[in-house]
Amino acid sequence: MKNAVSSAIVLIFALQSGLRAQPVSVLHLSHDSTVRVVSRQGNSSGTGFLVGDRLILTCLHVVARTERDSNGVVNGVVFNDLQVMMPSGEIIDADVVSKPIASDPAPLNYDFAFLRLRRKPSGVVSKLVFAKDSDLNVIDLGDDVAFSGYME
Repeated sequence: MKNAVSSAIVLIFALQSGLRAQPVSVLHLSHDSTVRVVSRQGNSSGTGFLVGDRLILTCLHVVARTERDSNGVVNGVVFNDLQVMMPSGEIIDADVVSKPIASDPAPLNYDFAFLRLRRKPSGVVSKLVFAKDSDLNVIDLGDDVAFSGYME
């Protein structure tokens, strides 16, 4: 895609009777771990989430232009000029560490990519906290959801 693409990862929380409000809101937690991923080479930008000390989870279409040929072989280019803007505004170069290959096309099939920051952020950062399996059984059709990301 030549246009900048925005992506959002859905953060789900249930508002059901019997559940108590958490002292810190889900949106606050997601905001503190949300980053912006940019490639000038690919004319692309999107949302990512800090999931480790130097590890970012984003969508593959934000960091690469890929396709599968008629034989199922993955072709394309992974952008090599990736920059990640941290919640503090600090900008850090990053590299893709999960590239789709013929023997493991999962990043292409599920549109995800892991990036490794080339250095640690200078300030304190928050990592995204994923829901536990036991939390997922309280979510029903019609429950409220929240989106967090850089929309364009």
